[in-house]
Order: sequence, then C-alpha cells, then structure tokens
Amino acid sequence: MRAALFLAAIAAMFMICGCVGGMGTIEYMGLKYGSSTHDVASADKLYYTGETWGGAKLYAPGWESPEKVPSLLFTSDAAGYHAFSKLAVGIYAYSLYAHYNLGEPVTIGLMNEAAGKVDLKNAAPWEIQSLQGGEWKTIYQPVAAQVITTLENGTYMEWTWDQRDNGGEGVGAGEYRVAIDGKYMAYFNITPGSPVVRAEATDYDNKTLRDTFWDAKEHKAFGEHYKEYADEARRDVEGQMLFKAWMKGLDSDKLQSALKAARDNASTLNMLPCLAVHASYGGQPCWIIVYNWGMANESPGHIRYYVVDDAAGKIIQFETCR
Repeated sequence: MRAALFLAAIAAMFMICGCVGGMGTIEYMGLKYGSSTHDVASADKLYYTGETWGGAKLYAPGWESPEKVPSLLFTSDAAGYHAFSKLAVGIYAYSLYAHYNLGEPVTIGLMNEAAGKVDLKNAAPWEIQSLQGGEWKTIYQPVAAQVITTLENGTYMEWTWDQRDNGGEGVGAGEYRVAIDGKYMAYFNITPGSPVVRAEATDYDNKTLRDTFWDAKEHKAFGEHYKEYADEARRDVEGQMLFKAWMKGLDSDKLQSALKAARDNASTLNMLPCLAVHASYGGQPCWIIVYNWGMANESPGHIRYYVVDDAAGKIIQFETCR
C-alpha cells in the first residue's frame, strides 16, 4: 500500500512539475519540446516569447540563428535554467509569434521538415479560426485557385493575415489558430498588450517622426491594457520586443542597446515600450521606440518616443508630451 502511494505521489509530482528542473515536456504554440542538456550561452540574450507553460515563462536563445519556430527553449527557476528541444515532427503549421497586437500582420506558414513531398489542395490552403464560446469557428479564408501545390521536403510556405475577417472587418483580441489543409494547426493570441516590432526603409525627419509616431495606435492599445506600471511588465515587454526583432532577423543587440539608452535617460519614470521601428533618421540607421509612460504615481498613459542611432547606441532625437 505504501509503495503504491509513493508511486502515485511521484507521478503527481511529474505531472505538476513537468517543465521544472528539466523534467518532462512543454508545449509552445501546439508543438512539443522535450527536456535537453543545452547550456545558456548568455542570460542577457534569453528573449521572452510571451508564452508560459505550467506557470514558467518560455525564453528563446537569442545567441542562436532564428528559425521559423525556435528549436530550443528555456525556462528558469530558483535552481537555474532548464532547456527543452523541439521534438521531431515531419510537417507542422507555425505562427511567427504566439502574440500579436491588434492590427499587427500575422505571419503563418507550413514547414515540411521530413515528410517527403506533400500535395496541398491550392497555394493558400489555410483558414483562420477564432475561439468563440469554447468552439473554433472559421472567420477568414483566402481566395485561391484550386490547383494542387506541392510542398517539397525541407521547404516551407508562408502567408500573412491582416487580421480582417471575411467581411473585411478588423478582428478583436482573443485566441486564434490557423488551420492549414484542414489538419495542421498553429495557435496564437491577439492582445493589445503585445509590443510591435517592424522594419522600414523610411528616412525620417522631425516632421515625419511626429506625424507617424505621435498618435501611434500601439500607444493607445497599451494604455488600455496596462492600467498600472510594474517592473516585471516592463522586462516582459522588452523581452518580447527583442524576441520579435530576433525572429524577424533584425539586429536585436542594437535594439537592446536602444532600449537601455532610453531607460537610462528616464530612469525615474514608469515606461513601457509599445512600438519599435528600425528605420533611419537624417540618413542614420536607427531604432525609433515609442513609449507609454507616467510618473511614479501615475498609470503609463503619456507618450514619448526616442530615436537611437545604430552606430553608437546614442539618443539623437526624442519628444515627449510633457
């Protein structure tokens, strides 16, 4: 009897702590990861994916080259860091991120790693479904010619959804998934609390900076989502920014330097970055970062933006509402 109780207790411990201490498996956007022995090369380059598993935050290794889906993830606890490697699967759907802001383009795709040639019913065999009342309901299907399309082994196909439904209306916050060819699924969320990162070829001056960023929709969304400031929220948002930059193949190191420069400039303020755009200002490559901010006793509802040059990581322009 005691042996049975002991074994039951051990089983329960594994169920509860499946992602703690390097034991068991975790999931990320519907894909499974198993415990592995990889080391953390640089704690400063662990980028928060925005996802958790069993209460533990999932981090991507920014020292590695980005992939369509990270093949390696980490959790951390009082005992240290724990690594998890993506388990082998021949073909799978993916989303570039697990979290998107309202209106942010959603990148989705189908990866064929080792399934041989796969025939799809057309060149855009996907649909977007939203979780409504506990059921997945289709809200968008692209129009595509019904011509068989072959996905070769070791290749992928990728599409972008503009967050509009079949009627052309923008969708709201919630849980979503892409269903590809009726059987491959990837899951993601739309939330006003997710930062946006993008790259542009635009060369800004003072006028175009203000015209573009002074009334950024991301700032409004953040103001509605984050009613109060917390240091942990700021770290999480910055981590998600770095993760998105890394996944896009942008220079996350320079973005990290830009975030630090802005933070050091206003160390007494409560600031949350909502938008980071890599562009140029007066011909200089730079990061433009828009912030929600407030004084120590205020919610982060005010706006300011910084322009930080790539070369030296120095602030070359900024504007604030007060």
